[in-house]
Amino acid sequence: MRTSIRLTVLSLFCSALFLLFIASPLKACSISICGTAHSTTPNSYNVVPINLTSNESCVDGNDGIDILGCGNQGSGTTLYIVDCKGYTLSGEGTNSGINLSEDNVVIIRNCRITDFQFGIFANEVTRLTVEGGSMVDNSTGGLALCNTSVYQTFFTTFFYGNPGGDILNNTATCPTE
Repeated sequence: MRTSIRLTVLSLFCSALFLLFIASPLKACSISICGTAHSTTPNSYNVVPINLTSNESCVDGNDGIDILGCGNQGSGTTLYIVDCKGYTLSGEGTNSGINLSEDNVVIIRNCRITDFQFGIFANEVTRLTVEGGSMVDNSTGGLALCNTSVYQTFFTTFFYGNPGGDILNNTATCPTE
């Protein structure tokens, strides 16, 4: 009797582990700059800093900066701060200067984003703040907000020369990259 109970408990435990790790794998957080992987580990203040140290020209169809599927890491809200420090992210007319997807709190500071399809593409971002910088000559739009409705703030950010529009806000059919 005890052996069958132990086997049943062990079987249930193994099934739960399978469902948790195999059947529904955890989403991986991915951060990159022009296709090169960047650390996703928050510091002791639960902040992931992403800083440019020079102008970046992204080739081969890469996004400028990707922050994908990161959300919260560990306990509490994880804050992602992109600080371009006045440097320029430039592309080849495709993809996004900054591509955000399924992230919670993102601050973008002092970025000049030019020659991408979208300057910033934000899909399912809970809180987005853009401070300083500019979105210039991006073919489809300067900023595309899709399913990003809780909170957006823009301080001294300039948009111009974006033929598809400067800000595309939660369009009925969100543009795709």
